Amino acid sequence: MPGPGSGVTSLGPGTSRPGTPSRSGPRGRMTRSGSVASSEGRERGRSPAGGASGAVVRYHNQGGKIGVVQAVSRTVCGTRFWCPTIGVVKTAKNGRDGRTRIVEGALRRFSQDGVSATTLASLREESGVSVGSFYHHFASKDHVFGVLYAETLRMYQDAFLAELNRHEGAREGIEAIVALHMSWCGEHRERAHLLISERPPRREEPGGTEVSESRRAFFRKVSDWWRPHMKNGLLQPVHPTMCYVLWLGPANEMCRLWFAGAHQPTSDEIGGLCEAAWQSLRQQGS
Repeated sequence: MPGPGSGVTSLGPGTSRPGTPSRSGPRGRMTRSGSVASSEGRERGRSPAGGASGAVVRYHNQGGKIGVVQAVSRTVCGTRFWCPTIGVVKTAKNGRDGRTRIVEGALRRFSQDGVSATTLASLREESGVSVGSFYHHFASKDHVFGVLYAETLRMYQDAFLAELNRHEGAREGIEAIVALHMSWCGEHRERAHLLISERPPRREEPGGTEVSESRRAFFRKVSDWWRPHMKNGLLQPVHPTMCYVLWLGPANEMCRLWFAGAHQPTSDEIGGLCEAAWQSLRQQGS
């Protein structure tokens, strides 16, 4: 069952669902205007109703590096939580290694302009590195794209498999993956845009071998989950490509509209996508 590496998209790491705490960054301290917002760095984002106010939060991790992130303060049951908003996390250039800055800058440029329209000059300008520093880490723009695509694909697949293996029931697993897909794409919009919109690197291109091997291992693990349900008459025997189209094709199209600003999916619509996936993949009579 194909994921992002198949020319469409792939399934990624854990998602942050409403009401579920999620770590906003590495261990450290978040401060606003010099005040400590959390004692030792595990800020947890929440999404309940409550008073909210915007702020720019400076984040100090244990290595002494500094980041800046837009966040919203919410008070729940008398306790204040800093909730990072969805978007690009901008980090201070001081202390960031060149390779990380190049990859993060490439993610922003590829998402906004597309890979083909992004130039080396714009990559270097976005990441703030010199020509020498760029070529110290990467041989070309295609090399950056291959590394970024393979990394993002692994993230998606790890989340997909973790979620799938939490569910023993066929219907529960099918529907949970659709919900995860929508949640993950909302949490990682730039990475999701890369997987959905860009052609994965071919085997002979930078990152292509890693992507191919990652996909093969991923499909094998999904098949291990699928096979018992198929033998029990619950899920159809289906080719991986067709399985992907039936399982996540409609959700992918919803994400395209979402990313283009044409439509904001509702919880009822996501529920409908979950139901549609189950009806498409179940064996008749199950």
